Amino acid sequence: MQTLRVLVVDDNPHALTIVRMVLQGVGAEVRDLTNGRTALDILGVWPADVGIVSDEMRPMSGANRPRMKARAP
Repeated sequence: MQTLRVLVVDDNPHALTIVRMVLQGVGAEVRDLTNGRTALDILGVWPADVGIVSDEMRPMSGANRPRMKARAP
């Protein structure tokens, strides 16, 4: 069975820690980032199966998800 790859993006380090711990606890491979622009770069070399993105992050929030999806390979 293939491991689920999850990209988590939030500027709140406590939220990142909690989400990462929960996802890793169920066997997911997790990359967590505090910057939406960095997430776009990571998608080019580490394609995720699922992305969890904060809607309140600046300068790029979950509201930019369509742009992120368009950049994914």
